[in-house]
Amino acid sequence: MGLENTPLFVFFRGVILLCAVFHAGVESSALSRSAYFTTLTNKQLKGFVVKRFESPSLVWCSQSCLKNAWCTSTNFKPAPQTSKSDGKGTCELNKHDVIKENAHLQFEAGAIFSTLIKLSVSPLFCEKIHPPSCSS
Repeated sequence: MGLENTPLFVFFRGVILLCAVFHAGVESSALSRSAYFTTLTNKQLKGFVVKRFESPSLVWCSQSCLKNAWCTSTNFKPAPQTSKSDGKGTCELNKHDVIKENAHLQFEAGAIFSTLIKLSVSPLFCEKIHPPSCSS
């Protein structure tokens, strides 16, 4: 893939990630947390990691964050021995309040930092999308 296509690829990967994460939040009746993620490539948050594990994909890493109420962002580093299409890597779930981009976010080749943007979903909106999971 040429460098001229990289921004478009990153944009669509972000859109797919957002759709998958939102879908996961709506589909799971046990999970009432929905969010969007914004991503920064080649960046990693240092000093706030609570949990680290091997993840089958970036989407899986983001969904793991949604399942933990304390999680506010993720670092995902694709495994070097895998192909780009494989998607496996190391996921780090972070817990933090406000972060300073220049102080806490550091360059890390290939890493993807994703931060949660929490959504407030009204019960009426929820009932229209997925009624079985909206019971109080």
